[in-house]
Amino acid sequence: MQAHSSFGLAQTYRALGRHDEAARLAEEAIEWARGTGNPAMLLEAYSFASRLALLEGQSPDTDYWAASLSSAFSVMLLIEIPHLTLATILIARGTPDALQEAAELLARLRQFVEETHNTLRLIEVLSLHALLHNAQGERDSALTLLAQALALAQPGGFIRLFVDLGPSMACLLDQLRHQGVAPDYVARILAALPQLATDDAAAGLAAAGIRRQRTIKATLEPSSLLIEPLTPREMEVLALLGQHLTNKEIAQELVVSPGTVKTHTLNIYRKLDVHRRQHAVARAKELNLL
Repeated sequence: MQAHSSFGLAQTYRALGRHDEAARLAEEAIEWARGTGNPAMLLEAYSFASRLALLEGQSPDTDYWAASLSSAFSVMLLIEIPHLTLATILIARGTPDALQEAAELLARLRQFVEETHNTLRLIEVLSLHALLHNAQGERDSALTLLAQALALAQPGGFIRLFVDLGPSMACLLDQLRHQGVAPDYVARILAALPQLATDDAAAGLAAAGIRRQRTIKATLEPSSLLIEPLTPREMEVLALLGQHLTNKEIAQELVVSPGTVKTHTLNIYRKLDVHRRQHAVARAKELNLL
């Protein structure tokens, strides 16, 4: 399946540090899925793009695709599973409402993957459940769940599954290693993410720094943070980019050529100091332009 091949290649590029190429593939997958007219495929493409954005440290908006998710689960054999991506994003948000929604979703997911004997997805669900409990301040429960996930994952030697869950996962893994839980295996996972913090203090300082930067930005006029102000037409294009329209759809909306839209888009990228559509939307939201 073409879209899932793109998802897999994008994951590989990101693991190699080729982030722009990964983002490009995610955007191309959305364009391809739009062309198929298949709502399920488009939903998966949107979901994967959101997951990639989360891995890049962004806070992706899920409203435009999560509302279309069915309450029922299908066999989880492909690369992108929107329900799991949604749970990951909800945990990352960390608000009481988001954590409660994640808890309810993960409870249903765990029942489903256990009933279908899907060990790979059970490892993911247990790992996410560990992060959820950690976010709720239940460290002992988090470590117990993660130890269960590691016991299932070690025979297969899964590494990336844990790496992509970020600094909070690194902290939990480091604690288990010090407790003597699968020390060699955990050390291999931690070796794959040396750039991530392995203690709560470092993670907390980083989060505080991000919040402080956002507070400072919020006190400034958006235009003062731009290399060059956006023109009224570029603001119109930016708003349509935020609606996840393709260049062709934007051209039809504004009654201009796709080439003109591309020119406006490149100008927007330059002024926002970004290189990809998703990054432009995220940056615009930071600056209260959207």
